[in-house]
Amino acid sequence: MKPRQAVLERRRQVLHARIAAQRSILAQELNALRGPLHAFEVARSVGEAIRRHAVLISAVAAVAGFIVMRGGLFSKTLRTIRLAQRTTSWLGIAKMAVRLVRRRPLTTA
Repeated sequence: MKPRQAVLERRRQVLHARIAAQRSILAQELNALRGPLHAFEVARSVGEAIRRHAVLISAVAAVAGFIVMRGGLFSKTLRTIRLAQRTTSWLGIAKMAVRLVRRRPLTTA
């Protein structure tokens, strides 16, 4: 083997060793992020389920509020309507917040 080829071969081996070390470090860092990423995915799936069943959730809340409230039938009905309006407005605010978060680009430092 010529001296120039030997130098090139040593450089290639050093580069391969450096790449292997960087891959090992990257794998360790990704393993450290698996827990938080799993928690994020669970929270996201819960949010999707809530969004899919928002009408059902507000109806259940209205019925539960109707049952728990004291007073006559008319006052219960008015309170239930107000509760349903508040629930839907809070869900609307939550949907807007999700849209804003999705639009905002992620910034990396």
